Amino acid sequence: MKKHSLLVIVPARNEECSVGDVVRSVGCALPGTPVLVIDDHSGDRTAQAASDAGARVVRLARHMGLAGCLRTGYRMALDEGFERVVRVDADGQHEAADIPVLSTRWSAAGPIS
Repeated sequence: MKKHSLLVIVPARNEECSVGDVVRSVGCALPGTPVLVIDDHSGDRTAQAASDAGARVVRLARHMGLAGCLRTGYRMALDEGFERVVRVDADGQHEAADIPVLSTRWSAAGPIS
């Protein structure tokens, strides 16, 4: 895979206590891979925690739910030329350490036509 062909998106709403750890875990699993946190109009410091951990953050102007967050993240990935997107939840339920396994399998499978 080319450098930065992968974007990790993290939809988040009121996850100030966990989102920073999630962003850092992605950084440990895939150093240099961009992480985009879509803050779904949180009422806490989710956006700041994500930014402090090294993520790029997009704050939605109103609550749009998971679908709105994903639509925003996927649109940005397409607009910015990323080839692949992985979504992890901001509450830490997905293991960032599993992402390199997916990347290896994608590379072995070749392009999707």
